[in-house]
Amino acid sequence: MRSNPLRRIAVLSVVVSVLMIPPMFVATPTTLAQASQERLPVSFTIPFGPQCANLPSGLVVNGTGNFHIVTTTREDKSGVTYLNINAFADGTATDNQGGAYNFNYFNHSSVQIPSGGYPQQVRVSDHFNLNGKGKATNMHVGFVIAVTVTGPGPDDSSVSIINLRGDAFNCDPI
Repeated sequence: MRSNPLRRIAVLSVVVSVLMIPPMFVATPTTLAQASQERLPVSFTIPFGPQCANLPSGLVVNGTGNFHIVTTTREDKSGVTYLNINAFADGTATDNQGGAYNFNYFNHSSVQIPSGGYPQQVRVSDHFNLNGKGKATNMHVGFVIAVTVTGPGPDDSSVSIINLRGDAFNCDPI
């Protein structure tokens, strides 16, 4: 069973803001941006049921593709660290009833971390699209949220949903 989606997003935001920033970026004041890129394969399964009621009964979709992540980090003169993450995935999928699809996924996350560490401001825009010839065609789910992280604990966050399309917290497999 899945945990509360908003709590999961808040915890992910804390993890992203704390773990994705190498210590050298926090300790070395600079106005230059540092960028890293990563490419890796991605696979997913979207089962019908409580996780994704958007699918027709009994339908299961499996997909594979390529995932590309670009992370840019910079620190301004006042010690505020800015982290921008752009993640993109695309590929193909099939379902258990013979349907064939193409998918794309995009996530843009931005994090502002003051020199004292908190409060951190996080904004996440995320969407997943599945199109093709099958019963799950034209599945479009996504969200835009703003998170304020006031401390290191899992309960030290508040989440505001700015926009929600479809069952984004349960049907977005990536």
